[in-house]
Amino acid sequence: MVETDRDRDIFLSDFSQEAFLDGAPIRGIFDNTYVEVDMGGESSVASAEPTFLCKTNDLELLTVAVGQILNVNSKDYIVRVIMPDGLGMTTLVLELF
Repeated sequence: MVETDRDRDIFLSDFSQEAFLDGAPIRGIFDNTYVEVDMGGESSVASAEPTFLCKTNDLELLTVAVGQILNVNSKDYIVRVIMPDGLGMTTLVLELF
């Protein structure tokens, strides 16, 4: 079954929070997990990888672009990568400003 926009709205209403993309409100799921980065030596380095998952339609209304500022949890992040999944959701890969 293909998700509908209503399905995505229900999902986000349960799990999302409000953020601000260049001052405009947007709802999505913020995640700041740590990932292991292999530096080619005997030990690895842990690095934070903040992301924001939201509806693609919402981003199109705001005309998101690399370099814009997303404020979430009172912290500013720079949008570094925009990754639409082709199914109506997009992940923004962020960098702490």
